[in-house]
Amino acid sequence: MLSMSRALTVLVVAHNDSQTLLPTLERVYRALTITIEDFSIIIFDDASTDNTIEAAEAAARDYPFVKVRRNDRHMGPGYCTLQGSAEAESEFVVYVPADNTWPLRSFIELFGHLGKADIVTSYSNNLLAAMPVPKRFLSRSYTTILNTLFRKGIRYYNGLTIYPVDYFRRVPIRSHGFGFQAEALLKAVAAGYSFLEIALPVDTANLPRARSVTPANALDAGLTILRLAFEFYALRQAPSRSRTVSRVSTSQSVDEIGVAESREGQSADGEIADKRGPLRIVICGASSGIGARLAQVMAGDGHRVFICARRADLLAALKGNSTTIETFVCDVSNKQQVEDFVATLSGKTDAVDVLINCAGGFGEIGPITAADSNRWWQTIEVNLKGTYLVIQCMLPLLMKGIQPRVINFAGGGAFSPFPNYSAYACSKTAIVRLTECLAAELASSNIRVNAIAPGFVPTDMHRATLEAGEERAGRMQFQRTKAILSQQAPSMENVVNCVQMMISSSLDELTGKTISSNFDPWQTHTFHESLPDIVRSDLYTLRRVNVVNLPDGRLRTTLSQPW
Repeated sequence: MLSMSRALTVLVVAHNDSQTLLPTLERVYRALTITIEDFSIIIFDDASTDNTIEAAEAAARDYPFVKVRRNDRHMGPGYCTLQGSAEAESEFVVYVPADNTWPLRSFIELFGHLGKADIVTSYSNNLLAAMPVPKRFLSRSYTTILNTLFRKGIRYYNGLTIYPVDYFRRVPIRSHGFGFQAEALLKAVAAGYSFLEIALPVDTANLPRARSVTPANALDAGLTILRLAFEFYALRQAPSRSRTVSRVSTSQSVDEIGVAESREGQSADGEIADKRGPLRIVICGASSGIGARLAQVMAGDGHRVFICARRADLLAALKGNSTTIETFVCDVSNKQQVEDFVATLSGKTDAVDVLINCAGGFGEIGPITAADSNRWWQTIEVNLKGTYLVIQCMLPLLMKGIQPRVINFAGGGAFSPFPNYSAYACSKTAIVRLTECLAAELASSNIRVNAIAPGFVPTDMHRATLEAGEERAGRMQFQRTKAILSQQAPSMENVVNCVQMMISSSLDELTGKTISSNFDPWQTHTFHESLPDIVRSDLYTLRRVNVVNLPDGRLRTTLSQPW
């Protein structure tokens, strides 16, 4: 039986968290609206003595799908998780502490992996560095003891973890305090559930408020370890798993969704970009959105910019009084118009250093049962064929350029399913593969070809989703678009800064990659120092997942056996 269900219940457990509960809810709710189609939130006020219950009730009034439960005495997160799982009507459940230590990006990343394994767990990639030395020692010791005693290699036992609801209803979890997360994860792995570990950053600004390392938690953890050792080794009690339903993941990855909070704590390691210039830059699809913003910035940086699009009025408005921007009317899906554009361009410059392909849009939106086949194919023509034609016709000028670059734009659906947007998703996936093919073909001509995944940037393109309506766009994407457009959206400057970096001499070696402007570490020294290894690897590419890449669990073990 095949299930497409991706319903999730989030259990937010608060104990004297009146100051951080609402910020936590805001992050969780925003992430859910753009990643999960069906969700609910249950807030547990675990016998707080401050104003936590008032904050919880205010959240229930302000946010739909939020319920509040209160314990008369302090029961612990494990107890609340078990109670919430018993009440949940969804297939999956996740416990979230109300201390606001997990940023928006981490929730989006976690929720976006729902269904990719039976259990999706996480470890922090910046927690230990932000911890004081004593707490760091205790945290490492706890993980080391558990892995040594139970012969596991799990990176972290107290990260955000998504479980099947049925697991908590079937498997007895006796720890109700700090140790319940380790007990739940160890028993799930022992039962044969597949699990996936993902790296998530914590909010280091709020980390001092976390109360994970306390004498009471240390005692609970120690007692849990002793009891688990007795159960596993003396009683040999290992839980079994029931037959589960196969699932198809329909989630988009965090880099495709692309919603980011501010980059505080994630800024570049000093100035890295070594700007070349002035360059001769061609931008296709520059009459609005990202292309228009890039044209303005590149011209402001002193480059000579040539832009094309279908609408002369928008091009003229963008050019204004600029002396460094030249405009051309061109439909990039029409080969004759592209050839005429390049011929006219050749009369104005003898070489092109950078070609940026921004032209494209969602095109036909709707399920295959309702899609217009002509409009569907036209979307491929504009997005994919347009990119291909411009590159092909521009090659003679690019080959005369200085360290020439081609930058294409990927988009939602390039690396994961994008239901109801199949034309757009197929075109963007093909653009990523075209990028990789041309990087190999044009390497001998010293032309670097890369793509950028810009994430969700609030431009006029997204009005097409609202105009298509919820029935054609799908409830999740429609609600996601409404939510992002109505809230503080990710800055287009992330995309602009990424393009500036990619055309700089510091990334001369990079080719054949798709870089997420929001979430890949392109702005760090480590990224730049690792360029030779990155280029040789499959990192940031479109690849098939093989058995060796599966998360640990029954499926990987079974399929890895000799034929």
